[in-house]
Amino acid sequence: MAENIKEGRVSHITSHMPAISLMAIVFGLLIDNFWNYRFDFPWLETAGVVFLVLAPMLIFWAQHSSYSTFKTKKVFDVETKDFHVGPYHFIRHPTYLGLFCLVLGFGFFAHSLSVLILNVIGFMIVNIFILPREEGVLETKYGEKYLSYKKETPPWF
Repeated sequence: MAENIKEGRVSHITSHMPAISLMAIVFGLLIDNFWNYRFDFPWLETAGVVFLVLAPMLIFWAQHSSYSTFKTKKVFDVETKDFHVGPYHFIRHPTYLGLFCLVLGFGFFAHSLSVLILNVIGFMIVNIFILPREEGVLETKYGEKYLSYKKETPPWF
């Protein structure tokens, strides 16, 4: 079962969220050039900086946690408790949440409504189309161990 799953398959699927986040920023800024609307609230830049500082910390914590666990073990050696490392103990997709918050912070800092809207749309696309595929691969790769983790841990807060 798990031996038939290619090692890079999950990594290939997870590359969609960074691409969608980058497109939200680029296309949001392009739209802002044509549609000259900036919403100004005094707290936006401060909120943006907070997100721009905390989001990368969440992303790095998640990446370090998963790397230190799953790059050192064979598929058949992974236990359910191995999925509960770092931020993965609280939510199943901390890297995606971190990327969403990073772009959200950029949108706040840049006062860009277009970036915020495109970020939310991109996040919804990931939730509807990408995550089911990714979790299907993980279920096939890790079997009951991942299913048990999935029952115990919410995808988001």
